[in-house]
Amino acid sequence: MKKRTRNNNNNNNNNQEFNDDKIENIKKLKEDHIINNDSDILIDDNNNNSNENNNNDIKNYENEYKLFKSMKKGEKLLIKKLQTIAKDNGLPFNGNENELYNRIEQYYNIKIKLEKEIKQQQDNNPFNKSQPILLINNDNEIPFWKVFRNKSLFKNIFSNFKYSNIFNYSRLYSVHSIYNGFKNGIEIIRDKVKSNSYLTFIAIDKHKHDSQKFNFNGLSIIFENIKDENEENQLFYNQFIVNHCNKSIHFWSLFDTIIESSNLLALKSLHINGMIKEKVKVDFEINSYSNLKILNYLTKNLSKFFIIETIQINDFNIFKQFKLGELIDFIRVLLDDKKYCKLLKPFINKNKLYSRTKKEVDDELSLFLENITKNKLILNEIKKFQFTDKELNENLFMLLKTLTNWDRHFSKLNDQYSSSSSGGDGDGDGDGDGDGDGDGDSNGDNTGNSGDNNSRLSIIKFKNLELFKKLLNNNNILIKNFQSVSYEVPENIFKNIMTIQNDQIKIGKEMEGYFIEQNQLIQKINEKQQKEKENNTLQECKDENLNKRNIIFKYVSIFYDLNLIQKKPIEYNLAFLNGFVSIYKESWDEQLLEYGIPKNEILANAILSYNVNTSNKIEIVMNSKFLMENQFRDLISTTPNCRSIIIKNVKSTDMLDLLFKNFQNLLFSDNNGDWQYCQSIEILLHYEKLMESLGRKFSYSIYYPEIQFPIILTAVNNPFLYNGMEEQEKLIINNNISFKDFLFMIETNGFPEIEMCKSLTEFNNDSILISRWISDNCISDFTSLTRHGHDFVKNRIKIEIEVQLPNQGNDGDGGGGDDDDSDDVGKVRILLFQNQLIQILYNSNRLDDIFKINSLSGKEIINFINFIGPHISLPFIEKLLQYLIDVDLNFSIFDFLNSLISNGNLPIIKYLNLNHSHLFSKITKETEGFLEPRELKNLLSSSVIFDHAQIAEILFVYTNLTRGEFERANKTPNSIIELLYSNNFKLSK
Repeated sequence: MKKRTRNNNNNNNNNQEFNDDKIENIKKLKEDHIINNDSDILIDDNNNNSNENNNNDIKNYENEYKLFKSMKKGEKLLIKKLQTIAKDNGLPFNGNENELYNRIEQYYNIKIKLEKEIKQQQDNNPFNKSQPILLINNDNEIPFWKVFRNKSLFKNIFSNFKYSNIFNYSRLYSVHSIYNGFKNGIEIIRDKVKSNSYLTFIAIDKHKHDSQKFNFNGLSIIFENIKDENEENQLFYNQFIVNHCNKSIHFWSLFDTIIESSNLLALKSLHINGMIKEKVKVDFEINSYSNLKILNYLTKNLSKFFIIETIQINDFNIFKQFKLGELIDFIRVLLDDKKYCKLLKPFINKNKLYSRTKKEVDDELSLFLENITKNKLILNEIKKFQFTDKELNENLFMLLKTLTNWDRHFSKLNDQYSSSSSGGDGDGDGDGDGDGDGDGDSNGDNTGNSGDNNSRLSIIKFKNLELFKKLLNNNNILIKNFQSVSYEVPENIFKNIMTIQNDQIKIGKEMEGYFIEQNQLIQKINEKQQKEKENNTLQECKDENLNKRNIIFKYVSIFYDLNLIQKKPIEYNLAFLNGFVSIYKESWDEQLLEYGIPKNEILANAILSYNVNTSNKIEIVMNSKFLMENQFRDLISTTPNCRSIIIKNVKSTDMLDLLFKNFQNLLFSDNNGDWQYCQSIEILLHYEKLMESLGRKFSYSIYYPEIQFPIILTAVNNPFLYNGMEEQEKLIINNNISFKDFLFMIETNGFPEIEMCKSLTEFNNDSILISRWISDNCISDFTSLTRHGHDFVKNRIKIEIEVQLPNQGNDGDGGGGDDDDSDDVGKVRILLFQNQLIQILYNSNRLDDIFKINSLSGKEIINFINFIGPHISLPFIEKLLQYLIDVDLNFSIFDFLNSLISNGNLPIIKYLNLNHSHLFSKITKETEGFLEPRELKNLLSSSVIFDHAQIAEILFVYTNLTRGEFERANKTPNSIIELLYSNNFKLSK
């Protein structure tokens, strides 16, 4: 890394590099502080005089500041003196006298503020205080406390905690990372708030760009997880709001997230702490029952601040979100309360907002008002009905399950599969007649219980449906007529068609026979239902359930009348519509599969007729024995490369057995690679057993893309069943693996060479443990490691790992005497990319070794910092700056700082500003520097984009933005930087 300056003689050469002897100026004497690797503070607490030295530094800045303030505005040559001070401190020295004066004053204020923070940190360090007299009289405890309170001995004893400096508690500042990285993340966040530690709430999506790649996810995490109204949470929100509202987070960002999260406690804390001050008009949107509580609080306690202009009920699934009591309360509050009722307006689909005519809008509003009047009358009738407390507190859809038996449409996964129930003739149809048509039992007497009758009725309807399609024979007129009916063939429609299609006599007769049987079954089913009705006890129970169902249906209907949403969720159709099959086409939703697999074959066939993705179609078919035996061949014949989808959807060994008995040539062919798609070890083991029974083998390739790591480990244990596995000398790992699987892979010694192609791509506990194992067992001699760096493709390092397996130990006789490969027994080679090696060394606290890697580039360091994100440690940054003096990494200071700013890493930005502020210096014709003026502005723009106010405060010392540049920086809608520093922006565009 070299400082740059403008070349006065050549304007095209703006990136002139200075000689190496000038690089030593990278550290200014006054800013040469050191961080202690075992603590969080920015100075060296190993020095006994650290307190005194620190105080002197503070006095130096304060004394300089006093000298600076002693200068009187307007005195002779003042602007020259100000320019000299600014230039000496790496600050921009352009501008008028007033601008220079304010810039320098801000510079000193920030420096003194940071120094005082350091002093406070040191004052809180018990080792830097005079120790109080030990009052313990127990002779056994006194030696312990003498050792524990001795700084040198304490550090020596805990020196084995070698990772504490890079994984220390103070590095945790991202709420998103804390919550997702620690099981006790919420408790860590609580503690950070209690100690008023720095937190950032931005979550960055690395797959998006600019303003779309981040959000206030951290705020949502807090408000969604800390809701219970108790003393602890009340105290938490009081501290949180006082610490952050309009200091690091704009009030409206807080308020909007609180409303979205329906956190009444946080809203009350905003109110109690006096943060709600300005009067605003609100269009209130309801997305949950909790929103109703928020609305009540706003109208009853904050009416002088919030004027509710409209209330809109959005499209959300009440069947999943509401308890019955909540639905009833929701309806009553909105319709019985006059102030709410007059503010209600219909739901507006934003996707259709600009496509509606004025007449459509007026008609919709008129219908909406009519619905309110009508539903008030309905509510007065039904609210007298009393449900039990248990019913009121039960989820709406689960309660309807007992009242409507909506689950009658579904079966659980695989509950229709067993060895005895699946066809065993191998002809593909499961009927045992060998004809492949699957109708070997069409003339059987299935007149037993009601379940058998219903099942047989479904089969008959399905067969008639298939025959009817043949009967239509692509006649466009007939097909059009058929599309207007439901997914079964009514007998009258059949007779009408037959009058036209009289040439299809054979099909017609077959269908006539099915209709006769269908009518007989329907008669039997009706007779059985009639007998049930004659049972008075059962009838009373049914009448009561029907009454409850009808009352609930009216409440649900009122809800949908209040937002005019036409498309109801699938739960509505399941619970209330008996003609479910016929209307299903209009309300298809893949969420249907959450409740199981459709067991009504007509329903399932209807689903398969729609534009459903292939994977879901196969899943539906494979979970119905009937469809497996009647439609499966047609489906797979029209689905290329479907074998992978089929194997992925095998959920049980019974299901695999059915495939085995019916589709051996397709899924159990010799040398097939479909085993890689198995979703569990149990399925793979059974797949192996079935293949072995046929005397067939799987194929194996190191380039199989989708294989899960536990699956390959299982296959390794049976290598003789996989063609090519024994000859393979390499295993390519294409995904992240657990530490447990990693150790198992090493111990099995199944492959001499392992390429960790796409592993270690996440910064988590498993990757840290794997890194430390590799570091401790394989990279003790770093010099020998780097010698292998050029033997492989670019940026790849070869590491040899030696593991002596118990059954391969040396027996003392030299074993395999003339075997040239005897030295390789028990050895495994691991291939790593260079960026993975950097991560391994970092996770193992081998920071110096990172910079010993051959061909290490500045770009790789920047990529690693981006990969680690908010987890990057201060000791690493210090090592980096140290090595930048001695090693030419072609390092971009701009990319480095921009990465830190994007992640909101205020602690490291503070450290750099205090100890290496020249890194923020601007390149000019007169002065050396590290950043182009445009780069400095871009850094400030980054802080604006991510709304990092405290970082922006530091950067304002070194550069500025015009009002136009600020507006173009894609700032957040409620910018805290604009609120706090609007006076800093120049008025020009």
